[in-house]
Amino acid sequence: GGDGGQGGAGGEGGAPMWAAPPAAKPLQRLSRVEYAHTLGDLLAADAPALIEALPPDVESLGFDNQAESQAVPTLLAERYLEVAEQLADEAVTRPEVVACEAPSAPEDCARAFLAAFLPRAFRRPITADELDRFVETYALGAAEGDHAAGLSFALVHALLAPPFLYRLEDEGAPVERGDGSVEVPVGAYGMANRLSYALWRTMPDDVLFAAAAADALHTPEQIRAQAERLLADPRAEAMWADFFAQWTGIDQLATVEKDAAMFPEFDAARAGLRAETEAFALDVVFGDDPRLATLLTADHAFASPETAALYDVDPPDAALTRVALDPTVRAGLLTQPAVLAVHAQSTRTSPVLRGHFIRESLLCGGVPEPPPGTNTSVPLIDPQNPNFDDDPFAETMINPECLGCHRLMNPLGWALEGFDAIGRYAPDRRGRPISTAGELYRSDVDGPFDGPRALAERLAGSAQVHACVATHWFRFAHGHAERPGDRPALEGLIDDFTASGGDLHQLLLDTTTADTFRLR
Repeated sequence: GGDGGQGGAGGEGGAPMWAAPPAAKPLQRLSRVEYAHTLGDLLAADAPALIEALPPDVESLGFDNQAESQAVPTLLAERYLEVAEQLADEAVTRPEVVACEAPSAPEDCARAFLAAFLPRAFRRPITADELDRFVETYALGAAEGDHAAGLSFALVHALLAPPFLYRLEDEGAPVERGDGSVEVPVGAYGMANRLSYALWRTMPDDVLFAAAAADALHTPEQIRAQAERLLADPRAEAMWADFFAQWTGIDQLATVEKDAAMFPEFDAARAGLRAETEAFALDVVFGDDPRLATLLTADHAFASPETAALYDVDPPDAALTRVALDPTVRAGLLTQPAVLAVHAQSTRTSPVLRGHFIRESLLCGGVPEPPPGTNTSVPLIDPQNPNFDDDPFAETMINPECLGCHRLMNPLGWALEGFDAIGRYAPDRRGRPISTAGELYRSDVDGPFDGPRALAERLAGSAQVHACVATHWFRFAHGHAERPGDRPALEGLIDDFTASGGDLHQLLLDTTTADTFRLR
C-alpha cells in the first residue's frame, strides 16, 4: 500500500477541498470474480466453476480489480471464448432464457430475445443499430445451422463484446459549480454499475435498472438510499468478505505451506480458518459495533470443531460458532489464526512477515525491497537440534545495512511472537517465555508496547491507521489507485471516517456519494 494520507478537508476561502473535481476514471474490465458473478446473474451460470475456469487476475495494490493491471493476455482471451461458447450453447436450450421454442417466425423470436437480453448484458439501454447488428449476427449463425445455432452465435458475440467485458459508462448532464468549473456526473446506468460492482461485485439488479431508467440515481440522497439497500443484501457480505480476504492476505491461505510433521492438524483446519476470519469481519461490519477499533481489539472469534484447539477453546457443536477468547491472549484481527498462519514460515513464526503486513496493510508505510544479492532465506526449525537458533532475525536489527528497513517491521511482529506458525498460542519456547515487547516507529502513535493487545489498542487509536484502511477500501471500491485529482475526495472520506469513530459500515456508504464515485 501507499501513503494513506491523513485529513485535510479545508480549502482556500473556507471551501471544502473535497469539492474539487476528481481525476478521470480509467477504463475498467470485469475482474474474474465480477465476470463470473455477472454471468451467474445473467444466465444462471455456475459462478464458482467460472472463477476456476479463468486464469487469476493480476493483482495490483493487493486487489484483483485494479484497472491499472487489467490487460487481456492471450490465455484469458481464449478462456473468454471457450466460456462464451459453452454458456451460449447451454442457454439457448433453456425455455426460461429463450421464450419462443421452434418459432414460426425465427428472426422475430431472435429479435425479441436479443432486445430483452442485450440491455441486461451490456447493463444499459441499447440502440436500434446495435439490435440490428446482433440480429444480423443471429442470421449468419442460423444460415450455417439452425435457429438455436443462430441464437448461440449472437450470444457468443454479446459475451465477447466490450460493453459486456468492460464497464463502459454513460455521462450525465454537466453541472456548473459555484467557482465556474463544470462537473460531469456519471450517468444513471453508469451509477447503477458503480454501485452494484462496488457493493455486490456483480451486475445491477432489476431495482437498480429501474432506478436508472427513471433517472433516479443522480442526487447523493438517491445514491445513498440505493447503497443502503445493497448493503442490506447478502451479496454485500460476500463482497466485504472478498475485500477483507484480499486486504489481509488470507485469500492465500489455500496455498500456504506448513510442515506436516510439525503441524499435522493444519490441512484439516485450513478451509475453516479462512471462513472463520471472514465471519469475524462480517460480524463487526454488519453488527452492532462496526468500528475499526472493534475489528482490531475484539475478544471473540468464530470457531468450529476442527479449529477450536487453535483458539484454545472447547470444541463447539457446529462450524462458525461465536466463542469468547481470553482478552489477555488475543485481540481482534491480528491474532486471528488465519492471519497469523498466512504471515509466517512453514515451520516457524516470522516477525518480519507479520510486521511487514502491519506496516503496509494497517499503516500504509512502504518497505523497500532488500538490496540485490541479500540472503533473505530463513533456516527451518529442526526440533532435533538443541542448539537451533531461536531468533534468526536478530542480525537484521544489528546490521546497519538491514536495520533501516527491519526496524519498520520486526518490532511490530514481535507482538505476535507468542503464536506459532499456524496461529496457535505458544507463549514459551524450550521452556523459556517468549518476549512480545516491541515498539511502534514512524507512526502517529509511536512508542513501546508489550503484547498483541497493547499493539492493537495503539493501532486502534491511530489516525494513520484509519486513513490507511479508508485508502485500501477506496482503491477496492473504485477499482483503481487514487490519483492526484482524487486526493481531496479521499481526504474528505478519511476525515468523515475518523470523525465517525471509525465506523466501517458508514465508510462503505460514504464512499458511494464521494465526488470520485459520482463524477466521471
